[in-house]
Amino acid sequence: MVTRFISLAPFVAVAVCLAVGLVTAAALAPPAMGQENVPTIGILVTRPKIPAFDELPRRLAQLGHVAGGTVRLEYRYAEGRTERLARLAAELVRLDVAVIVAIDTPAVRAAKEATTTIPIVMAAGEPVGTGLIDSLARPGGNITGVSGTSAQITGKALSLFRELLPRATRLGLVIHRTDPFTRPFREQTHAAARRLGLEVHEEIVDGPKEVPAALASAIRARVDGVYVQGILATRELAARALRARLPALSHSGQFAGLGGLMGYGADPLELYGGLAVYVDKILKGAKPGDMPVQEPRNFILSVNLNTARAIGLTIPPSVLLQVDDAIE
Repeated sequence: MVTRFISLAPFVAVAVCLAVGLVTAAALAPPAMGQENVPTIGILVTRPKIPAFDELPRRLAQLGHVAGGTVRLEYRYAEGRTERLARLAAELVRLDVAVIVAIDTPAVRAAKEATTTIPIVMAAGEPVGTGLIDSLARPGGNITGVSGTSAQITGKALSLFRELLPRATRLGLVIHRTDPFTRPFREQTHAAARRLGLEVHEEIVDGPKEVPAALASAIRARVDGVYVQGILATRELAARALRARLPALSHSGQFAGLGGLMGYGADPLELYGGLAVYVDKILKGAKPGDMPVQEPRNFILSVNLNTARAIGLTIPPSVLLQVDDAIE
């Protein structure tokens, strides 16, 4: 009987090499998904989601902040119910987000009340007049961003309404009871309506659930059309106005894309894309209180031609010449 002795040395050497290789590979490999130490961006929105909001993550990606890669995005939509905003803002604070993007005045107010330390990047109308910031040049505190200046463009919007409906005498105004922006928006609307010889019939609501009744009331009051505050300018409202054959316009530039007759306001791509620039600078160490608030440079007139045809309205050439976005 012959006994054979097999040396284990070669096997041990191979095993050691494999182990070293695995350790080295593990050290060089990127961290597993979910383990990255990436910043979280909280996004707090008053109204339901609209297509224009997609410009924010698209522009962030161009700046190197890719959702699901180099940053994590946490969305919170109040769906028009402003009473939800305080809870949603508190959720984002508990998540210890690096920055909060707050869209529309009520969302900015809720974020401001929830934190004095987390930077807030806002899109809101009249931020100085509503007490959100100290000034456009030196906002102070933890807030900066973009001013929609919506109240200031009301005169132009109502002039367009007059061109669309030259025989109109009564304008329905649908406004939100608790939005801080309501006061300047309402004042600007009444002032513009007086200059144009329009009587204003107000419908004040607490949220989207009251909009159907508000429209019904406006129709009973024989309004010739309705001017809708931005946070209430939803797809559902546009659909209800269409069924009632009631011309509906808003200072929300994207309202026509949701089915409304006309929207005139800040260019939504510039507005929401601009927020990404502020987020990028803050993530790189800038202080929000030292960053001037930007006012929009471009305004968009959008008209939904399908809606116009459905309610039997012919868009006059004087308006068509001014249209930036004609929706078929």
